[in-house]
Amino acid sequence: MAVLNITNPTFQEWIFVFRAPEQRHNQRHDIPSGSTVAVFSGAVDECEAIVRQHEVYGMKKFTHALSKRSEHAIGLLYSIDKDEMTRDSAAITQLRKDNNELLDDIAAAERARQAVGVAAANTRERTEETSLEVSVTREADANNRNAELIQTVQVSRKPGRPPKG
Repeated sequence: MAVLNITNPTFQEWIFVFRAPEQRHNQRHDIPSGSTVAVFSGAVDECEAIVRQHEVYGMKKFTHALSKRSEHAIGLLYSIDKDEMTRDSAAITQLRKDNNELLDDIAAAERARQAVGVAAANTRERTEETSLEVSVTREADANNRNAELIQTVQVSRKPGRPPKG
């Protein structure tokens, strides 16, 4: 009998829902951040059918996720009958760190793109040299910590040219 293990390398709890072949009702498993949960025991082809339900949403094989850093954030990982690999806390910690860095990079690039768009909209009518600075801050949280500066984007425009960041 094969066991399907699901690992959550993200910083949020994941609710894993699936329907096993030949069963009428969905099954639900809460997978805490950084944890691995055995979600199904059955034949290998049944485990693979469950994996196919989630591969379209980005679920990857655990060993493939370790082989190289992805260009995309990694959500859930799976392994069939290889429980010892998915409980490698150092590998899961590294995947979580890589995910976090990748998402920070994507967010910084998007903020810079948005700043250029704001500058273009604000300077469309003007022909003189203009400059715009956009600062992005994280709001204070419920524990009354101070707001935190995330990124500052400086956008400048020479006369007669479109803005660029």
